[in-house]
Amino acid sequence: ISAKYIWLPLNIQTGLFSTIYVYFGYFIKQHFDYQVIKEKYLMNGKVIIAFIVLFILSVFYEQGQSYLVNLSIKGGIISIIMSFFNSFLIIDISIAIQYYLNRVRRILIWYGKNSLYLLCVHIWQMDLFPNPRGIFRRAFSRRGIPHPYFLSKTTTLLFLILSATVIAYGITEA
Repeated sequence: ISAKYIWLPLNIQTGLFSTIYVYFGYFIKQHFDYQVIKEKYLMNGKVIIAFIVLFILSVFYEQGQSYLVNLSIKGGIISIIMSFFNSFLIIDISIAIQYYLNRVRRILIWYGKNSLYLLCVHIWQMDLFPNPRGIFRRAFSRRGIPHPYFLSKTTTLLFLILSATVIAYGITEA
């Protein structure tokens, strides 16, 4: 609430906002064994499918998002719950990739090592293309192609990821 009325230096408000997640993580670690939860609930095929569906819905319909920059949670308590579910999903996917998908692992290692370059390119992209989804929506409509939200969002994400990757690869290999 304070962020609406006053700005505190050194990201004090962002740190306070983040304590929600730190506290819940600490609480879960102290009171629950992740391996037991994983074996009992998370490795259930139905639960994994539900996690994946929730993750896709949270990305494409922009629900379940926490914005640390402007200190807001879109979706309220559901956003906090979904962020934990999505964290569990990412942990499980990461473990599976580490042990079973060596080629994907190498690609993700490259992205991790070059994340600063990708961030810089993405900031440049945001200045150059302030509304990329609108650009793709107009391009689709000019050609008579239907442009549902999912298609324009997917096309935009692919464009941003691929163009940032190409530029970052060019920078790192130069």
